[in-house]
Amino acid sequence: MSAGRFIAVVGPSGVGKDSVMAGMVARARDLVAVRRVITRAAAGARIMRR
Repeated sequence: MSAGRFIAVVGPSGVGKDSVMAGMVARARDLVAVRRVITRAAAGARIMRR
């Protein structure tokens, strides 16, 4: 495996992270966008039972 660069695009929901990443990939074709998907409940979330 070769050395590379890691660029993190972070911020609150709705600020345009996906737009920033799409623009970066469009300008630099050697970049690869990887998306993190959270499949568990958010910290502090409560499950309500009826």
